Amino acid sequence: MEALLTQILNEVKDTNLRLSKVEQNQLHLETRFDALEQRQLALETRFDALEQRQLALETRFDALEQKQTSMDKKLDMIYEQTANLVEFRTEVNIKLDHLTNRLDTVEAVTKENLYDLTKLKLAK
Repeated sequence: MEALLTQILNEVKDTNLRLSKVEQNQLHLETRFDALEQRQLALETRFDALEQRQLALETRFDALEQKQTSMDKKLDMIYEQTANLVEFRTEVNIKLDHLTNRLDTVEAVTKENLYDLTKLKLAK
């Protein structure tokens, strides 16, 4: 019976030893898990910072898009005004050419009239 008790005692000691190792391993795992949680929290903090920077960049990008749209509208207005000015210049040049032609005609008629007046005066 004593042998049986010794065997049971040895098994209990072995079980206690194994349980102690399991507890040590569990503590080691808990420590590693805590470290992993800390790293995860650090990553989440960095991710939040990245999200904030992305939002800031999106805001700046939206502002740039609005400025570009405004500049495009202004450029369209400049094109339109330039086209109007070119059309106006063309019309003015045509009218000036027409006036020049009429003035040349008036000048020629006036010249003829002066010759005729001179002839009439000499004929008197």
